Amino acid sequence: MVRALDLDEIRDIYEIVGALEAQAAMSAGKHFGIAPSALMFEHDAAMRKALDNDDFSAYYDANLAFHESWLRLCGNEDLVQTVRLKKERLYDFPRREGYVREWELASVEEHREIAERFRSGDFAGAAACIRDVHWSFEIQEPYIRAYYQAAARDAKARALE
Repeated sequence: MVRALDLDEIRDIYEIVGALEAQAAMSAGKHFGIAPSALMFEHDAAMRKALDNDDFSAYYDANLAFHESWLRLCGNEDLVQTVRLKKERLYDFPRREGYVREWELASVEEHREIAERFRSGDFAGAAACIRDVHWSFEIQEPYIRAYYQAAARDAKARALE
């Protein structure tokens, strides 16, 4: 059994992942080309399609692949492992069956902005968007609260069964 995270812990993880993914984006810029950029747009399209089909599992896989497009190019395996572990704790332990559709739709839009910045060679802009928007606790907080409050309700309902 894994203890649920509280909002302070979630805020801390967002800050860590945002900083590390932003650094990875800057480092990946040295190795970034047309192929990784095209893959980012393909993953973004796959996320949209998955949401249209109400298939969160496919969405989640495409989301991870989107982020991996720059993480795997950053050249810092310790950074990548830390990001992966923090994200697993944030979203997979415990993993919910449901999701907050509005959050995922907003995330897809953020991904498009990030992908556009990568494609144009604006790696500093991509890093800023990753850190200051996509992984901003303050911006994402309404969605975070909705997601984790639903998780708490689900756990309480299971306990009553």
